[in-house]
Amino acid sequence: MRLLTGESARRSLCLRAAGITFLAVICISCGDQFRPIAIPITPPLPDPQAVHAIFVVSDNGFAPVSSGRSVNPGGTSRLDVSGDTNIAVSQVGLGPIHAAIPANGSRIYVVNALEDTVSSFSPSNPTVVTTTSLPAGSIPMFLESKETATMYVANFNTDSVGAIVTATNVLASPLIPVGTHPVALVETPDGKKLYSVNQGSGDVTPINTLNRSTGAPISIGGTPVWAVARSDSARVYVLESSSGELSTVNTLSDSLVPTAPTVSAGAGANFMVYDRALNRIYIANPSSANVTVVDVSGDAPRALSEIPVCSGCHPVSIAVLPDGTRAYVGSYILVTDPANGLPAIEWQVAVINAQSLSLRSTVPADPRETLFDIDTVNPTGCGSTPFGSSPLPFRVSVAAAGDSSKVFVSSCDAGSTAVIQTSDDTLVSGQSQMLLLSAQPASFNPTSLTVTDATLNGTSTTYSYTQTIPGPPLRVGMRISITGMQDAGNDGSFLVTAIGSGSFTVTNAAGVSNSGQSGTGIAVPFQNPAFTLAGP
Repeated sequence: MRLLTGESARRSLCLRAAGITFLAVICISCGDQFRPIAIPITPPLPDPQAVHAIFVVSDNGFAPVSSGRSVNPGGTSRLDVSGDTNIAVSQVGLGPIHAAIPANGSRIYVVNALEDTVSSFSPSNPTVVTTTSLPAGSIPMFLESKETATMYVANFNTDSVGAIVTATNVLASPLIPVGTHPVALVETPDGKKLYSVNQGSGDVTPINTLNRSTGAPISIGGTPVWAVARSDSARVYVLESSSGELSTVNTLSDSLVPTAPTVSAGAGANFMVYDRALNRIYIANPSSANVTVVDVSGDAPRALSEIPVCSGCHPVSIAVLPDGTRAYVGSYILVTDPANGLPAIEWQVAVINAQSLSLRSTVPADPRETLFDIDTVNPTGCGSTPFGSSPLPFRVSVAAAGDSSKVFVSSCDAGSTAVIQTSDDTLVSGQSQMLLLSAQPASFNPTSLTVTDATLNGTSTTYSYTQTIPGPPLRVGMRISITGMQDAGNDGSFLVTAIGSGSFTVTNAAGVSNSGQSGTGIAVPFQNPAFTLAGP
């Protein structure tokens, strides 16, 4: 027998040891089940330009023409969270009422209800807008996606859901058939299931996003209007408006989960938001002026509290801070302006402490700071309900910044957006009358006037006019620029305070009474914000 010495012996020992170890592993594994190792895949990061931005979707001056359609393209304002400024504006289609952002934050999608299209643009280049056409008569009204490759659109009038391929912004064929009058969509966070809330048929259609096939409709009854998904994708919650009841859908079986007792936010409830930090749902009821808070961490939802947010108000929108500490409830109150007896509206935001489930404060403390007269002669369409019990378009809409530092409040009637700093729950300095965020001039047709005379009355000046270029009718609150008058005191840029037959009044104490005037007026229709969206 040959003896191994030196380096050869050491190599032989190493090989024997390795062989014994390998055999031991095999033996140990013989009686065990295979245990796969899950390696998480990091999703694409959102576009950093959209992380600190708020997007306000506006109708840009609704005109009550015979068809009920707006004569002006809509617009979106991109607001910088850190600077509270309007840093970019995009022109979209007619009647924009809702918007959504795919999971990677690469584009903003806006649905245009009055022209059967969806507009989309990159946050980094908002002036380049792509239009995706839908079948005529679709009346699209809701967008949703938890994916990066597809954006879904609910078509109210054709009982269908469209899938837009985000790489090409082309509508996939065929459309997905759902129940009658879909008014809302919700996709599970894992991107596997999409649910269409069908107001007309009182049910929910489950859709497999892999092959876009549909399952049997899930009967809700009554008038379902909104839905949210739990963060684990196991449950979807559907709000029915006529009773205010909350239904729970098991997303594995696509069936209702029996709940006892029944959770209800009261008749008229029509909007809710999910708080993933605390596994809660906040439900707004504009009929009762209450917000119902529901715990959904368990198998069945459990009502925690019903909070009155204000007296005589209509809560219509809720934003929860991403850190879960507070909920901000946007409401409006219909009043009479004590100064002139005209119909008016006030908005306010109730702040709910999530820990104590109590009302922390109201912003502003005196809602009269936000009073704005309603033009009943030339209505804006704010507060209309074209889609039954659906809250869209919002009369007051709120959204929270991604870093929880601010909450943005848009008022359709006032045509502007205000900013609340959450450090002390006050309006940003100088915004007691709201921050006006003007729409891009190219996004609408301004109204051109010939101004023929002026009459001074105290601090107000009344002008006579004829309209020379078709555009939105003059409205209280519009800004009009007057030039070329013989008396310089009649020139300037003013807000219209009253409308008469062939005349308008502005606050201008420097005006000069003179019937021999002949100047030009350009009236800029202000925004009518319909939806406010936070960047990812």
